[in-house]
Amino acid sequence: MDDLIISGPSVSDIRSFKSEMKKKFSMSDLGLLTYYLGIEVTQGEDGVTLCQSSYAARILEVAGMSGCNPCEMPMECHLKLSKQKEG
Repeated sequence: MDDLIISGPSVSDIRSFKSEMKKKFSMSDLGLLTYYLGIEVTQGEDGVTLCQSSYAARILEVAGMSGCNPCEMPMECHLKLSKQKEG
């Protein structure tokens, strides 16, 4: 099984492409993309939104951190990291 995501600015071109692909390959059309490789996809008139909150929650669960305290920013803004101690 191979997955294929088709995108483009013209709906008619996408339909035509899918029609040609169906002539050559056995395939099914799952409709609009909603989830792919851990990324939740929401499509609307104002654009496409990608979200990985479910993926992040799974990582926290695997790491045994699902009950950790959430924070808006995981680290200080504009923090400069270096290998040497400043002093």
